[in-house]
Amino acid sequence: MKTWDSLKKVYRFLWVILFLGILLVLVSYFILYPWFQYTMRPDYFDGNSKFNLKIAMDATISNVTLLIPLPVRNGTPQIGSLVLTPSMFEKEGIHASFIRSNMDWYVKITADSMTPSREEFEYRMDQYDSQDYLGLPYLVNTRYPEGNESVFLPKSNVTIEYPVPEISTRFGAEDYYPVVSKYQIPVFVEYTVTNRTDAMRVMLIASVQGYNSWVEQFDSWRMNNYWDEIALTLYDEAHGWYLADGKLKSGEGIYLDRNAFKAN
Repeated sequence: MKTWDSLKKVYRFLWVILFLGILLVLVSYFILYPWFQYTMRPDYFDGNSKFNLKIAMDATISNVTLLIPLPVRNGTPQIGSLVLTPSMFEKEGIHASFIRSNMDWYVKITADSMTPSREEFEYRMDQYDSQDYLGLPYLVNTRYPEGNESVFLPKSNVTIEYPVPEISTRFGAEDYYPVVSKYQIPVFVEYTVTNRTDAMRVMLIASVQGYNSWVEQFDSWRMNNYWDEIALTLYDEAHGWYLADGKLKSGEGIYLDRNAFKAN
C-alpha cells in the first residue's frame, strides 16, 4: 500500500508539473507574441532615388557636344518626385539644356573643352523620403520600375534574363532575385582631340537607382531596389550617334507582406 501511495504522489506531482508547464507556455505566448510582432514589424522606412552621371576622359577634348539620356518618369525627366532641370547640370564652362524627342528626354551638354579631372564632370542627385512603414505615402516600385519609376529611354535590342529560382520566402516577406534586362540606347557624342595618345578614351556612365530600406529584428537592415545604368566608351574622336550598353536590374531584395504586420 505504501508503494501505491508513493506512486500516486509521484503521478500527482508530475501532473502538477505538466499543468504548470502548459500554463507557462500559454502565458509566455500571450506575453511574448505581441512583443515578437513588434520587433518583426518594420521601422525607420526610407524611400530613396538616386541619379549619377560621370563624364571622364584621358586627354583634353574640344568642341564638345553631348546628348545623354535622362531618367524619365511619367513623361518627365525626374528621379522619384524630384523633377530635373538644366541648371542642375550647369558648371563653370559647361552649358546644359534639355531636348525632348517624343517621350524621351536628353540633357545637351556643350563645352569649348573638357580636361581630365576627378570630379569636375560628375553629377549626383538624390531624392529622399523617410516615414513609418505603414504611414509612408509612396514606396518605390522596385519590382516593376518600367512605366512606374525613373528609367532611361528609349531602350532597344532588349534581352531579358530571369532568375532561377525566382524567390525564397521567410516570415512576413519574400526574397526576390533580380530580373536583368540588357539593352542599347542612343547617345550623341561630338568632340575633337588635339593631343591624341595611345591610351585615349572617353567614358560616359549614367545610372539611376531606386530603393526602399527599413529596420527590423533588433536593428537589422533590409532593403529592395532597382538599378538602371548605361555606359559608353570611345577611343578616338567622335562625331555622331552611338549605341551605349545598358542594364536594368529590377526586383532585387526583400519584399514585405503588409498583411503580416499590424498597424499598431
